[in-house]
Amino acid sequence: MLRVLIVDDHTVMRTGIRTVLSAIEDLEVVGEAGNADEALTAVARHKPDIIFMDISLPGVGGIELTRRLHRQYPDIKVIILTFHEGDEYFVQAMRAGAAGYVVKGSSGEELVRATEAVRREGMYLDPSQTRRLVEQHLTEQRRAAFSMLSAREREVVDLLLEGLSNQEIAERLTIGITTVQTHRSHIMEKLDLSSFGELIRYAIRAGAIEP
Repeated sequence: MLRVLIVDDHTVMRTGIRTVLSAIEDLEVVGEAGNADEALTAVARHKPDIIFMDISLPGVGGIELTRRLHRQYPDIKVIILTFHEGDEYFVQAMRAGAAGYVVKGSSGEELVRATEAVRREGMYLDPSQTRRLVEQHLTEQRRAAFSMLSAREREVVDLLLEGLSNQEIAERLTIGITTVQTHRSHIMEKLDLSSFGELIRYAIRAGAIEP
């Protein structure tokens, strides 16, 4: 039997979460709490497996409480509930030891998926947050790849993105057109691209140019 504790300072929110979780087999909501002190008492008494934690508790906030619980009860999985979708809160929550991050206003099915995912795999992320993380990671990878280009290759990229032809780039940089073509070939190889259109999209996603 999966034991769950709900920590939120709004009674209506706790009731809503309890109602949603009641649809899950082999799950029991063993307690509720409205602040950090009540939560610590409930954890010591009920020994839950999962805690749904409001990030905006009065007094000691949800992230700090998660940090304390993670140190004292490392086996308890905390799923953060929040209205904040920004990366700053997400990163803080993960560093505090949270096992999940769900944006309030998500469907009841989302809470069920979060519970089941943490039960099976020990981790759950809101889909919108996951998309942002993936895009951020890819952007960082693209920037890292751009940094591997030589100074001359970066100059060629900049001029290509300005719309200059190979001949115009050769004249601007006072180099031969064959040299420009060689630089283009090296650029595409290093960035694993096959067309100029891909280069433009790559540069936008890497933050090298504005859309």
